[in-house]
Amino acid sequence: YQRRVHGAAATLWGATNPFLKRATAGLEHVHHPRLPRFIAELLFLVRRPQYLIPQCLNLCGSVAFFYALSTLELSVASIVANSLTFLITYSVGVLLGEKDHTTHTVLGMILVSMGIGVCIYAQA
Repeated sequence: YQRRVHGAAATLWGATNPFLKRATAGLEHVHHPRLPRFIAELLFLVRRPQYLIPQCLNLCGSVAFFYALSTLELSVASIVANSLTFLITYSVGVLLGEKDHTTHTVLGMILVSMGIGVCIYAQA
């Protein structure tokens, strides 16, 4: 059960990252004549459902990850979660039309997948 929660955390993180990237587009151009930049940027983000929804789901992934850590070994759990997050982020980005298809990225994904396999095998 904990491994499923762990996988759900990585999935929530990875699936929401490309949406968060899109939702924050234009943030660097936000300014307000009377507000500090930080406040203007914060208002820009919290007024956008396309940012808030993925951010809430991403935070749910963090809660799931910390819950799963109660029984999983930290050294393996964090490596597997971060690696799966990378793979899922890349895959969702491709599905959304991002153009980062390089040979090095695909090779990196293969190596990361092999590393996940070794970690899981070593823990079993």
